[in-house]
Amino acid sequence: MKTKSKTVAGPTVDTAFFKDLGEVFDRYPEEARKYAVRDISLETEVLHIDFAKQKAVSNIEGNKIITMFVDRDEKVQSVHHACCDWIRSTGWSCIHQCEK
Repeated sequence: MKTKSKTVAGPTVDTAFFKDLGEVFDRYPEEARKYAVRDISLETEVLHIDFAKQKAVSNIEGNKIITMFVDRDEKVQSVHHACCDWIRSTGWSCIHQCEK
């Protein structure tokens, strides 16, 4: 059974933030096509992932994307992984490596 989820993030909640992001996306339309804004609450609040200590690693298996979380210093098994999610703290930091 599916339950209704309450909107806790997004353009209707963080209006000023998304207004400014929208202006940046509008200013750089070619680059904007490569990016999306994603809420990471599932990772941080449900799975208790600490992106300062851990990162996500995803692999494509058939029509599924399988993601696991590993310590930042753990080596990724494939050299074909590229960063696909960044977080801004004291600078930009890769939090998710995925197959490219």
